[in-house]
Amino acid sequence: DAVIARLDSLRALAAPGLASKARLSQLAQEASILSARTAPANDPLLVLATISESLPRDAFVQRLEWDGKEWRLDGSVNQAASVVPHLDSARMFSSVRVLGASTRFRDGARMRESFSVAFQVKGDSVARR
Repeated sequence: DAVIARLDSLRALAAPGLASKARLSQLAQEASILSARTAPANDPLLVLATISESLPRDAFVQRLEWDGKEWRLDGSVNQAASVVPHLDSARMFSSVRVLGASTRFRDGARMRESFSVAFQVKGDSVARR
């Protein structure tokens, strides 16, 4: 009985310290989540601005998707072969590649080509959708 009583008193003394430890753990987890949100891939406006600066001026974006790891960009441009080098020149992007064959079509009086590319944002290891 004496040992159980002593154990109960020690638990009571340790309770504030254990509560502080649990709170520190919770704060560390929250800090990790918040820092992940500031990763470039989690900032769609920054990615969109970089895409806008990197694409050829005659490009028209029809669809932009992000699956939490990789971005996909579909659209049309005068020369589809120029899209990958333009995006690859942006320091923010990596693994820029063509996803499908380009098709030519007439848009009014001019010829256009479709494009579909995928890329990742550098430093994005903990992205969440």
